Amino acid sequence: FKQFDESITTVDEFKTKLKSDIQARKSKESHDSLREETIKEVIDKNRFELPEAMVERYLERLIEDMRKNSKETIDEAEVREQYRAVGIRQIRWDLLFHDIAEKENIRVEQSDIDTWLQRFADNYKMTLEEARKTISENRRIADLKETILENKVIDFIIAGSTVETVVDSIIQP
Repeated sequence: FKQFDESITTVDEFKTKLKSDIQARKSKESHDSLREETIKEVIDKNRFELPEAMVERYLERLIEDMRKNSKETIDEAEVREQYRAVGIRQIRWDLLFHDIAEKENIRVEQSDIDTWLQRFADNYKMTLEEARKTISENRRIADLKETILENKVIDFIIAGSTVETVVDSIIQP
């Protein structure tokens, strides 16, 4: 048991911990699935043409990042073909969620950043100041604000939606 978790000393504690971990994983999977379905629905219900220059800029940045992070030669034509649809989806979503945030006056407050940083610190067993320093040193504050804004928009959409839950059941003989 100590290999799994040092605080577990009995079979019952192990079962309880295992059950809790499974429930947490299923809850996260469910939340992630709802999030992805929400994004898909918003994009599907808001079709519009994108300027080709936006798509090309996305692909150029992607190719540049791949070159920086790979020692192998990048086949630009293959990357453009393979990632074009992903780029179009990402650009559409980015424009849509920013538009929703603006129209609904959804903003990222310092308290949102502090909450995220505290969770980050807790997960990596560091102080809040260490977490803040790590994010700042890696110049990730802008990315963090974007992530928080996106999550707030998704939460807003879900809160105003009717969500249907489909439960798979296992039939045992």
